Amino acid sequence: MNNKMARERPCNSDDVYPGTAVGFLQWALPKLGYRWAGYRKPRRQVIRRIRSLMADTGCTSYADYARFLERNPEEWKRLDANCDITISRFFRDRKLWDQLRDDVLPELMAARRPEPLRIWSAGCCNGEEAYSAAIMLMENAGQDSTGNLPESPGQILATDRNPEVLRRAESAFYSPGSLKEATANEKQKWFEFEAGIDKSDHVRAGAAGCRVRPEVRRLVTFRQLDISKKMPDTIFDIIFCRNLVFTYFTEERQFTALESFAERMQSNGYLITGSHEKLPDCALSARFEMVTSCLYKLSDGK
Repeated sequence: MNNKMARERPCNSDDVYPGTAVGFLQWALPKLGYRWAGYRKPRRQVIRRIRSLMADTGCTSYADYARFLERNPEEWKRLDANCDITISRFFRDRKLWDQLRDDVLPELMAARRPEPLRIWSAGCCNGEEAYSAAIMLMENAGQDSTGNLPESPGQILATDRNPEVLRRAESAFYSPGSLKEATANEKQKWFEFEAGIDKSDHVRAGAAGCRVRPEVRRLVTFRQLDISKKMPDTIFDIIFCRNLVFTYFTEERQFTALESFAERMQSNGYLITGSHEKLPDCALSARFEMVTSCLYKLSDGK
């Protein structure tokens, strides 16, 4: 057996403790309520953190760490906190954002006016998704007769359980790479560029980064929240839950989350998922009309 096959070998049911990284994930993830299938591609990010936990606990192998977990139940909380996948960028899946700007937001803003739209970014990670939504709100807000933007075209709640990513999100400072799907016009209007960065698609040597403009930032409120334990009390027009629940959670937890989302959505509100995600096969899913592969409209919500 070559090294690659050894690394990829599944954890056999007869194994008392897993001996490989993949085997450990297959053993541990279901115990935390996660699906191994969701972690298959981005697993290296989690494996690096697990190795750090192993070093911190003095464990020299995955089997040792599995034994440590069983002897120390509190360690499961640390492991769980290190299973987050932190991959995000502005306007991820660009076609979705164009549809949001051109179709979904005009429809909802016309229906809700004069009330501001309420949007929730669940599992907001570093904040790119929430700020992308705020930019699309601003693009639809227009200006009054004096050329001023409206006070608040919408309110965006962005939540994540990880305090470290929330600190980065609140700073609103990003590397040029996170803007690769933003248009030149969006970069010019909604970002402040620091030394070495063009507002075009070109980045000069020594690029430092860019910051979201204050008029966009004021629409977003960040809050630490673990959606597997608690949900917001607000009723929303749009809920973003992308590349989280419907990728990593077990089916039972997906059912629970979907029910909670439906309870917190306006009638004819929208649920936005990852482009490769599917809603779980349950009766509640029938209430969500698929508009595109990652855009669902609630036909019978609150």
